Amino acid sequence: KMDKVKLVPLSELVISINSGLNPRNNFILNEEGAECIYLNIKHLPFINNIEYIKNTENVPSFDKVSKEAKKLINKKSKLENGDILVPAIFFDVEHITMIKQGAKQIDISENIYVIKANEKINKDFLLYALKTNFVQKQFEEKAVGKVLKRITKKALGDILIPLPPIETQNQFAETLNTLAITDMLALMVTLKPKYLRTKMNDLTLTDNGLEEFQKIQEHLNN
Repeated sequence: KMDKVKLVPLSELVISINSGLNPRNNFILNEEGAECIYLNIKHLPFINNIEYIKNTENVPSFDKVSKEAKKLINKKSKLENGDILVPAIFFDVEHITMIKQGAKQIDISENIYVIKANEKINKDFLLYALKTNFVQKQFEEKAVGKVLKRITKKALGDILIPLPPIETQNQFAETLNTLAITDMLALMVTLKPKYLRTKMNDLTLTDNGLEEFQKIQEHLNN
């Protein structure tokens, strides 16, 4: 018998939701001898390839901060490898990512949230869930602001995440991780960011919400 998928607030599935720090009145950008990379939202799609960020003209330039500033920022962000990063603005698929390496050499702005998943959810599964139409619509509905829409920390914690049993989460994440490798190669060749979004939604939640997800879970259980 298939266990029913539950809708659970993100706040119940995380250890913490933190954010980075604004340099204003806190630290100086690009001072002499600064070695640590200070990333903004525009850099998130490339966060796991720092060398690419450094050596290509296709990526917006980034700032640097001192080791002391990095320590100051990290007191707030608590950034570690394996954390999921969600922008407070421009919350779309391309900018929601997981930092897999290099956390000791970088830190982030105040416009980026750091999500640490707890034992109730596979962090790779959570990453993919955050990129689905089902969750993206919630981002849009909860965002506030007349000109630049922004999601608050409280609103982010209220986002409902579809939660199947952990065994199904693990299967689901493994399947999507395999596909993501293939899709990322396609992205590098075609330079079409929407390609991965399409693939995600082919396999994850569509506009039909949980009904489609139940079908996927049933398929995995067979």
